[in-house]
Amino acid sequence: MERINIKQELILKSIWFTCASISQTFERTSRSREDILYHAWRIFTGKLGELTFANWLVDKNLLSSEDYKKYEDNALSIFWGKTNVDEFDLHVNGYLIDIKTLPEHSHKYLIIPKDQFENQPKDIYVCLRLEHSLNNNEMKIKLLNKNCFEIYTLLKNNTIKEQYRFTAEILGFIERRTTLFEFYEKDAVCPEKSCYRIHINRLSNIGNLFPLLNPLSS
Repeated sequence: MERINIKQELILKSIWFTCASISQTFERTSRSREDILYHAWRIFTGKLGELTFANWLVDKNLLSSEDYKKYEDNALSIFWGKTNVDEFDLHVNGYLIDIKTLPEHSHKYLIIPKDQFENQPKDIYVCLRLEHSLNNNEMKIKLLNKNCFEIYTLLKNNTIKEQYRFTAEILGFIERRTTLFEFYEKDAVCPEKSCYRIHINRLSNIGNLFPLLNPLSS
């Protein structure tokens, strides 16, 4: 596993994205439909994971700063209408990469909904888990219950309170072509929709991704 100290700028941009997009984001799970805070938390953690991993690729010289900037601009775009989805993927050395972030520490599976896996296939799926000090809903509300003006102010001043610091663990990756994915019509892990999933203990070490994304590193 690789641990990353997440930059404050990425936290703030992910908060802004959550604020701006929550009314236009599909509530994939029943819990998201019933709990607006959980829905916001899933949007926030998902976007933060995406930006963090792409930023990490820059630090590892696997993605140029210019390509990262293009990816970030697209990743922070708002798509109006809950049935619309973004079509901007992370491209590295000819591979399409999807970043999945576990929204809760107790989650143990990388899950890909059947419709995504079959209709929007990616070559590589990377799994991250966030570590933070927001151990209860009250703290999450303080982080996410902000209006856009407040977020812009925070971005401009580039400051965020100490208790909102995050780190990320890159748990590993898996290629889509593998036979390790298990398909489920419905079970306790993905009850709302059919899905493909794999336990995080079965993921490949992230270090094995380097030769794929940069053949010169092998």
